[in-house]
Amino acid sequence: MITLTGSVTRTPSRTVTAGITSTPTRTPTAGISPTGTMTNTITRTPTVGPSPTGTMTATRTVTPTITLTIGTGTCSPVTSTITAPFTYDGAGTFCWQSTNLGTYINSWNLTSLTVNGVNETNLYVAAGSLPAKISGYWYVSYNSAASYGHFEAK
Repeated sequence: MITLTGSVTRTPSRTVTAGITSTPTRTPTAGISPTGTMTNTITRTPTVGPSPTGTMTATRTVTPTITLTIGTGTCSPVTSTITAPFTYDGAGTFCWQSTNLGTYINSWNLTSLTVNGVNETNLYVAAGSLPAKISGYWYVSYNSAASYGHFEAK
């Protein structure tokens, strides 16, 4: 029989390799300089530390929020229903509704004039540029402090 005596010690070891790796890159610049010599350019790019592996992709999602604010639309209470041709001269505050404003509207010397909530104060506006009807009507809100205020739909 054989008997062994003694002890065994185990020491874990780790090897880490770090350093600078130089990767030469040769970028020839072809052509001849004015003096007749050929030029080559060599660039050395050192790489420090371990290189990461894998691909990282950043994605940004933008969701726009659009808030459209147009006038208040209808005026109230409706004073009367008008149809082109229509003209009003004078001071006052009125709310007219109409299914027919003709080929244009025009106004001057007014404090305010809106058609379906869109400001049209003291402007000439062709019918094709008027806002869309609301429930089949244009609502004209007229306000003038002057006796010479004017609105026409023709």
